[in-house]
Amino acid sequence: MKSIHSFLASSVVIFGSIAAVSQERPPATPLIAHNPYFSVWSMTNNLTDSDTAHWTGKAQPISGIVRIDGKPFRFMGHHPEEIPAMQQTSLTVTATHTVYQFAQNGISLELAFFTPSLPSDLDLLSRPVT
Repeated sequence: MKSIHSFLASSVVIFGSIAAVSQERPPATPLIAHNPYFSVWSMTNNLTDSDTAHWTGKAQPISGIVRIDGKPFRFMGHHPEEIPAMQQTSLTVTATHTVYQFAQNGISLELAFFTPSLPSDLDLLSRPVT
């Protein structure tokens, strides 16, 4: 009986570890999350693969373009399609921040999304700003 319990316990640890490692990114990445009615998410692996949307799937497109040596590059959004996308090098999602990093032509760009929803500061929490 003891060996069965050991096997079950080790199986739970192994399968739990596999499940934790298998999800490398959330199904949707929060960008602006003020409340259930006002939020903007990225639904793709790269921020330039599609337009941003509300969590319901309704389009909420935001585009970001940067010029490097006079040439434009998209770092956010799918449009305008004729402008090439920057290479996304990383994505980090924490409880309070979403941080993207990009690289193009020797330039690094870090894009951080943060909503200052801190329960200890009710004035800050009540602001309709993200």
